[in-house]
Amino acid sequence: MDQDILLAKALDYYKSFGASDKCLPLISQWVEAVILFDSQCKGASCSKALREVQFFVLAEFANKDYLVRKDAMFGDLFEIRTQGFENRYLSNIKVCKTYKAAYEKTELEYGKTFSKKRYSSYDSFRQIRSRKMKKKEEKRS
Repeated sequence: MDQDILLAKALDYYKSFGASDKCLPLISQWVEAVILFDSQCKGASCSKALREVQFFVLAEFANKDYLVRKDAMFGDLFEIRTQGFENRYLSNIKVCKTYKAAYEKTELEYGKTFSKKRYSSYDSFRQIRSRKMKKKEEKRS
């Protein structure tokens, strides 16, 4: 685990919501604590403990105000393939000048998160999106 990479990812994600800078030092402290735990506690049991703490924290947020699902960049794991990219694209439309720019921003964010592209091109995305919208319209009729 590389501290600089983890911190950069955490800060990019945090800033993508337009959040204030007042929590930036806390995010840095959190990353330092995770790295310290990882460096001093080796082995499968420690990795499992770190994973379980992650799930406990996420579950606690989900139980309080549904923050994890509502603000997840690409949605929960079950939504990533089906609706997560679409939701993020719709969010990016609000901050970009063109639909293509919104697609490119979403694809860039997706690539940073999953280390691969979701669609081969903007045209491919448009065609698939168009088909999905037509199917929705047919179901309504």
